[in-house]
Amino acid sequence: MRTKRLILAALVSLFTSSALSFAQDPLPVAQPNRPVLTGTQVPPVPVLAPTEPPVPVPSGMPSTAQMGEIERGVRMWGSAEYLLWWVNNAPSPAPIVTTGPITGNLAPVLGQPGTTILIGGKSVNLGSRSGGRFTIGGWLNQESTLGLEGSYLFLASQSASQGVASSGATGSTFLALPFVDATTGVESSTRLALPGGFSGIVRQDVTNSLQGGELNALRNLVRTDAWTVTLLGGFRYLNLNEELLFTTNSTTVIGPPDVFITTDRFATNNNFYGGQFGARVERRLGNFFINATGKVALGSMQQQVEISGNLLTNDFNGLGVPQSFPGGYLTQPTNIGSRTRNQFAVITDLNVSLGYQLTSWARVSAGYSMLYLNNVVRPGDQVDRRLNPTQGPAFIGAAALVPGNFVGAAAPLPQFNQSDFCAHGLNFGLELRY
Repeated sequence: MRTKRLILAALVSLFTSSALSFAQDPLPVAQPNRPVLTGTQVPPVPVLAPTEPPVPVPSGMPSTAQMGEIERGVRMWGSAEYLLWWVNNAPSPAPIVTTGPITGNLAPVLGQPGTTILIGGKSVNLGSRSGGRFTIGGWLNQESTLGLEGSYLFLASQSASQGVASSGATGSTFLALPFVDATTGVESSTRLALPGGFSGIVRQDVTNSLQGGELNALRNLVRTDAWTVTLLGGFRYLNLNEELLFTTNSTTVIGPPDVFITTDRFATNNNFYGGQFGARVERRLGNFFINATGKVALGSMQQQVEISGNLLTNDFNGLGVPQSFPGGYLTQPTNIGSRTRNQFAVITDLNVSLGYQLTSWARVSAGYSMLYLNNVVRPGDQVDRRLNPTQGPAFIGAAALVPGNFVGAAAPLPQFNQSDFCAHGLNFGLELRY
């Protein structure tokens, strides 16, 4: 009995020690040369939220940050742009060639039934033309905050012509030049082609061209990976040159042909000299960029009007060698000459371009530009329809050459009428940077 009690006590003791050993955490396995940490010394491991993998940049396409780095490294630049521009229509004088029904030998007069305007009375569309703009610049300090930039712009000369002709044969078109007679103050006209009498060829040509240059100081205000903002200010020169040429050629169709050619020329030259200020903003996104520049120039517009004309004929010397006399139809001694004056003027210049960075040193762009000038003289505005025929041999023949035959008001007179000018269109450029 005693033996059974001893065996039972031994089993209880063994069970109790085993339970206690399972209730305790096992000791960590010691690593070589590393301290052993107990359970209370292990720091908690933070749980991190999963993140999206970065979007890879396509091969050859720099990021905006890389573009900003390229921009910060630029020290000098130069660009060439092809321009495809239009200009606002050239003003044309009031009607200068008409036709109408034949009433004896009387030329058709404005306001009479059946009179039609053939040339003049509406503006002239000069269409599109090509040009170029060239720019070179650079930063002057190490921080690339102060710089200089020069630019030259031109639009090629462009002409628009209108013409009409009549053979002078019976039943052909009656051509006339309408005007206000300064001696009477009423509408009148003179014949340019008379059916059964003489032929007539009439032509009007309008030509203009534009060029200019500027030199600006640059002050960079902002240069980040995505943005560049730069102020500019300096000197600007601009030249607008235009011409209106009106010619007639009338030849008798009965008897020996004669020579009777008139030329009237109205030329204007506008030279702007002034200071300008503006700003340029560029936004970059990968290889692409948007560039916007706005400038305003204030200064003096030197306006020059040149009026000349002549009559070449052999009607006054028995069909001998043609002689030249001052004045055609629209130009006479009272308005012939060159006159100049200066007027305050404003130029507005806007440009917006979208571009693509080809390499770290080359980029291309395409955009839209607009250039506006106020207070310019244009040739079509300088024509005075009030004419005094007593001073013009083209009107009354050799009698106009006799001293004392000039009577009535002095007309035509120089006008100096002002208008505006606008050129706008597309630009395509290549820029090299260093």
